[in-house]
Amino acid sequence: MKMIDQISGKKYSYFVNALLFVFPIVINLVKVAGDLVLVLLALAGIFIAISHKISPFSIKDLKLFSWITLGYFLLVCVSILFSGKALELAHYASRELAFLFAPFIGLAIYKAKVEMRYLLLGLKVGLIVVGIIIINQYLSGAGRPTGSMCFVSCHTMNAEEFGNVNVVLMFLAVSRFFDEGAWSRVLTLIALSIGGVTMVLNATRGAWLVFLALLIICAVLIYKRYFLRSYKAKIAILVAVFVIVAGLGSTQIVQDRTNSAINGVIEWSNGDNVVSSAGVRLEMWKTSIGLLDELPLTGYGYRNTNEIVAKYAHDDAKKAISSYNHLHNDYLNHLIAMGFLGLVSVLVLLLLPLKLFITPFKLGHLSPNSIMGVFLCLSYSIVGLTTVVFGGVIMNALYVLLMAILMPVAIKESHPS
Repeated sequence: MKMIDQISGKKYSYFVNALLFVFPIVINLVKVAGDLVLVLLALAGIFIAISHKISPFSIKDLKLFSWITLGYFLLVCVSILFSGKALELAHYASRELAFLFAPFIGLAIYKAKVEMRYLLLGLKVGLIVVGIIIINQYLSGAGRPTGSMCFVSCHTMNAEEFGNVNVVLMFLAVSRFFDEGAWSRVLTLIALSIGGVTMVLNATRGAWLVFLALLIICAVLIYKRYFLRSYKAKIAILVAVFVIVAGLGSTQIVQDRTNSAINGVIEWSNGDNVVSSAGVRLEMWKTSIGLLDELPLTGYGYRNTNEIVAKYAHDDAKKAISSYNHLHNDYLNHLIAMGFLGLVSVLVLLLLPLKLFITPFKLGHLSPNSIMGVFLCLSYSIVGLTTVVFGGVIMNALYVLLMAILMPVAIKESHPS
């Protein structure tokens, strides 16, 4: 009987690792693919909970992950109730179901023997496959290609969400670079190169900011661990960072999009144009901050943010602001929609895990899992400055899956037995 249980356990671990391999390949190709992977894991977790009579809330390593994700979902539900149009907005809650089932997803992964090399291989393969599709779309005349495969789904993805996810996957893929073998490093470099091309062609300026910030953080982490005593290595890493930034910055796409943003900011500041891409965002942020003095305890309700902000914004920007469904800043978006508890919920989702991932650094254990967790938290934190991170199907799925893997490991590393 014990042997049968072991065989069954091995098959189950193969099943989970296969899903982890597939997830980063399909998440940026098909809009619902990431959710389908989470559904399979959630069903597995529910089966384990019922058959073994255990709860993810009773497992020490899963408690924090389970409570912060479920708590966030419940807060969204409360915001919908106080929105004034609960029946109309209730269907939007389906975007947040990943957080409702997150405890069971965590349980499903926790009960498997996870091999991170499969996830990392999937990350690299995914970057390469999507990159090839992006290049083909760009050469075919697509303005801002997003990698959607129309023979699976003809609904194109949001260009910003796609670009941000691509950058996050790039830095997750490089998290174990110096612990890999030679061939794995070659594959990593190929994936990063194609990911960089994808990032430029997609033309999401927020993703470029995330890239620059994480590049500096990555350089610091690598410098601290591997190059601290090597003068030649110090020079090499500085030159590498300079070449990467200069190379990407010299492309026409980057220059045009950057100049457009700078001109938009200047025009908005002078009051000449408030409906440019940058101007509308600045107008939304300025107006949102002005509403804080009269902000209700529960906020103005889920998905009501742009409607409220448009009422108080510059007349020329009202129509443009109303055309969006968020404020292009996740902190303000949650603050206006859900009140100060909404802002706290976002900070909890980002900063509590970050604290866990940083703790092993203080103990002298710079593990690849910790590096991956730091990249994930910081990338989401930076993305949240210019768009939403929690509320989009793809970003939600990516956060829930990776945190379900990384947070239990971080807790073990923070409290070694």
